[in-house]
This record gives sequence, structure tokens and C-alpha cells, in this order.
Amino acid sequence: MQIHFNWARQHWNDRETGTDVVCISPDLPLHFRSPYFRSTMFTRDGRWMVLIGEDPEGRDPPSMWCVDLKSGESEKVLDFSERVSLSHVAFSPQSSLLHAIDHRQGHAEIVQIDMASGKQRRILPSIEQAGMGYAECSADDRYIFAHLSTLEMPEGTSQTEQIAMLGSSSARNLMYRVDLFGGGTEVVFETDWWLGHCNPNPVHPHLFMCSQEGFIWTERYPKPANYQRQHIFDFDQQDWLNLQGSMRSQGTHEHWSANGTRVYSHMPAGDLHAVYVSDLESETSTRYICPPDIGLSIHAAPAPDESFIIGDGFNFCTADAERMQEVGESGSGDNPWSWDGINQDSPGETIWIYELPDESLWGEGLELSDKAAMREAIAREPDKVVKTRPLCKFRSRAKLKRETMRLESNAHVTRDSKWAVFQSCNEAGLLQVWAARVRD
Repeated sequence: MQIHFNWARQHWNDRETGTDVVCISPDLPLHFRSPYFRSTMFTRDGRWMVLIGEDPEGRDPPSMWCVDLKSGESEKVLDFSERVSLSHVAFSPQSSLLHAIDHRQGHAEIVQIDMASGKQRRILPSIEQAGMGYAECSADDRYIFAHLSTLEMPEGTSQTEQIAMLGSSSARNLMYRVDLFGGGTEVVFETDWWLGHCNPNPVHPHLFMCSQEGFIWTERYPKPANYQRQHIFDFDQQDWLNLQGSMRSQGTHEHWSANGTRVYSHMPAGDLHAVYVSDLESETSTRYICPPDIGLSIHAAPAPDESFIIGDGFNFCTADAERMQEVGESGSGDNPWSWDGINQDSPGETIWIYELPDESLWGEGLELSDKAAMREAIAREPDKVVKTRPLCKFRSRAKLKRETMRLESNAHVTRDSKWAVFQSCNEAGLLQVWAARVRD
């Protein structure tokens, strides 16, 4: 289904890029937030979008909303019991089922809503889960996953030290699988490294991707010798895929392609931005380099048709106020976008479009000695560099109670691969969800 957003209540033309930008969240005095960048935000047919609503004053519980992208009509479908994460809501990749994780009195429940019939039911895991981080289900609508580290954390441990301890520890980590047909729960595998990012394949139910977490290393808590960011488990073979050799990727924030055959990820490369694509069919991983000084993003995700990758830019929180003042003044008038964001000297809130070249400059076996050598190579062969351009601006400093959190834009791409959808705050400090036209 093609989306036009003719019903959108606010329209802007981004003054720096000329991009059409529209507001598509409900016209209510709430924060509306897009799900985590990896969570499935749209139904398979592209008609429905899921959002999280939050009371700016924090008096009412968070809520889950669905928006009909054809008519613009919206409906609140769930009130959460407690605080919610952006990864706690997701549509099935293959059906009209919507899932949410609702934490109630110290245990997690799964709420399933059928958008076709309107029926709603709760699923209680047979092994109690104190917390479940992700609502993504398997491609056959059968399972949702949850991971647990058995490492005991001393009381009073700082968040930074917790991350270092978990990343360095060889304590048992368990991956649970909850059966959505009846709640039956079992441990499907365990590791001696810190599990994260439950990521079922959107097409093949037997493939499941997760990450080895950890990014703070110290002398006391060193980086494990077996560290490997991406891992894929094959339930049919009951074994891990070999992602070493030609399949090795150093990228982070891994994301399946819509057809389930490739994994996209990204990573800083010195002062540049690199994109990695691992292909399960050819058993190869290719790394691509972006041009200097532009394209910095926290996350990156492929469009459904893989014609481009969306980058959700940098983001700021209240603690960055002094840094933001150094960047420049915000926009005025009816333009809600702020900060320059085009150069690294002015790291701003910009949605990026990446288009991969036919041939990569940074091929297998090529190691460039330093930053100068990398830039010289880019200048010699620009057609082998990722085509990188700004799509539009967003604003991340909203009047949300979590003042020190970075409010990422969490950019998604509509099912027809024509619009980028992301969160941004308005002049009043409310988070809203916006759509920017990538192409006609």
C-alpha cells in the first residue's frame, strides 16, 4: 500500500534540504514516541503504525496507540501498568498481530492484539520473567524471546561499572523462548558472554540473531578474548552460524533486511562512518565507507526494498545544553528543525540517507594506515564511497521527565520505502512522530 499522508495536520518544507516533512502522530497533548529503530513499527501491509504515548506530567501510565496511515485515524489500544521501553512494542513481520510487553508487579506479561479482528489477550510466561526487553516475535508468530544474565551485581555498583562487569564476565547468560500459543517457556540456549538484542529473522523462523554486548573495557574488566558482536543461532541445526572469515562483521546495531537474507550494521571508522552488509546466501560481509565529516548516526536501518539505508543522526539531552549552545541558534518561525548537523564540527540532529555503491572502496584485505590515507583514497575514488545526504532535521531535547536520557529519533522506513518516520519534539517540547518524503 502506498502512503501519501494527505491527512497530516502539519506540513513543513525543510529549508536546508527542500524535503517535505509532515506530522503524523495524534493531535493530543501527549508525548508520542516511535518504537526502537529495530522494532517492527508497521503492519506487513503498511497500513497501521504503532506508537507509545506518555503523559508529559507523568501522572498517567504510558499507553500504546495505533494509527491508520490511510485515513490518519488513531486509537489507544493499551494502557501499560508501568514505565515502558521503546522496544516493548512491535508488530509481527508477517501478519496483523501486535505485541507489547507489560510489566506488572515485578513480572512481565505479553499482550497480543489482532489488528484484523480487534481481539486482545494476555500471555503469561510459564517461567516467570522479571523483565522482557523486546516484543519482536518469530516469523511464524509463535515465539517471543527474553535473555537473562546470572551475574550477581553488588549493591551500589554504578551503571558504568555494571556495563564493564557484564561485558567482561563469563557468567551464564540464558535465552528464554515464550510460546505465544500458551505461554510455555524454555531456555533454548545459553552462553558465557553477555547476551543482548533479541532479533528474530523476519522471514525464517529458525534463524535468530542476538548481540554480544559490552563496550566499556578497563584493566579490571578487559574485553573478552571471544568477543564477537553479531551472533546468529539456527534452531533447525541447533548451532551457531559461523560469522568468522568471509562473514565477519565489526558493525553494531545489527538489523535484518526485510527479506531475511542480509544483516545491516554500522560502526565508526576513525572519524568516518562505516556500513557493513552480511549476506547469508553468499556467506560474505562487505564494508562500506562514508565520506568525511558527514553522516554520523546512532543507528542505521535498511529500507524494505534495500535501495537506501536510513540513519537517525546524533541526539542531545539536557546535559548537553552547553554543547548545544556552542553549535548555534535554533530555527525560527514555522520551521521546527534546529542545529546545523551537516559537519562533525557541528554534530546535529539530522536524518541521513545512505546509498551503497556498486563496488566498495574498503574491500576485503585493504587496510589504510591512518586517517590521511583513508581520505586520500576517498578523494581518488569517490564513486566507491557511500552516497550520503541529509534528509531533514529533528529535535531531541523534549520536555520529558527523563532529563538526562538521549532521546534518539529512532528512524524507520515505511513499507513502500518512500518515507522516513522518526520522533522529534516541537516548539512546546512535546515529542511527536514525523514523516519525511525520501522519494515520490
